[in-house]
Amino acid sequence: ALRSLRPGYRVTHVVWHQGENDLRFETSSKVYQSSFRSMLGALREAGVEAPVFLAVATACGSVRRENNEVAAAQRALVDDRTIFLGADTDALLDKALVEMDPKARAEIMNTFQQKAFELVTSTETRKAFDIAEESDKLRDAYGRHTLGQSCLLARRLVQAGVRCVTIDHQNWDTHYDNFKVLKNDLLPHLDMALPLLLTDLDDRGLLDRTLVIVMGEFGRTPRVNQYAGRDHWGPSNCILLAGGGIKHGLAIGKTNARGERPDGDPTSPEDLAATMHY
Repeated sequence: ALRSLRPGYRVTHVVWHQGENDLRFETSSKVYQSSFRSMLGALREAGVEAPVFLAVATACGSVRRENNEVAAAQRALVDDRTIFLGADTDALLDKALVEMDPKARAEIMNTFQQKAFELVTSTETRKAFDIAEESDKLRDAYGRHTLGQSCLLARRLVQAGVRCVTIDHQNWDTHYDNFKVLKNDLLPHLDMALPLLLTDLDDRGLLDRTLVIVMGEFGRTPRVNQYAGRDHWGPSNCILLAGGGIKHGLAIGKTNARGERPDGDPTSPEDLAATMHY
């Protein structure tokens, strides 16, 4: 990536975040530190002195547990040129506001960076993110889990005027125990949160002008693998659209009997993009 930088471009910051496999297979602190130091060495050798942000280790993947060993390894690597991103984002922003005077901020930020910084630290943004303003009854109805509370937060952001909101619901990459994970974890949360999000938006007069899309970046293999999982599959996929003027109750397109490929005229990513921007 460094070698492919075009003239005139420079690295302004680096974000290091462990992948799902680091947690699923419990990457050791020694391996983690070794790979991180290799990356740092390549950056410094190339003359890159940009700050490196270490993302906090979190629970993800089918195993759903924090890998404390990886988290400890991250903290051990923090020095004067690395910044550890903990879970308390508000505290991080408060610290940045206090420590960065306007002149220094102007020197390191361009116009777009400045706007982004002001956006995430504004009073309006913090109010929109204050999900505790919602009643316990509504929060319970959405579900006291990550997806449910994220859907409620998404409604608050749309209501505040945010044009594009992304909800990241982890663990759909079901290479292992696909059916157990779907039945016990993923689908119950989705079935609880999604209908209420649509109803909530509709009750507030927001659904007709808000396009809700439920999708991943590809489908899953029609054949189950040796781990009772389903792997990545590009030829076919399914996507749910609601709101935004979309007609209700339509099923557009179909696959062959085995769910392998589109049967007939396929709908492409370009078609989806055209619908989104129509």
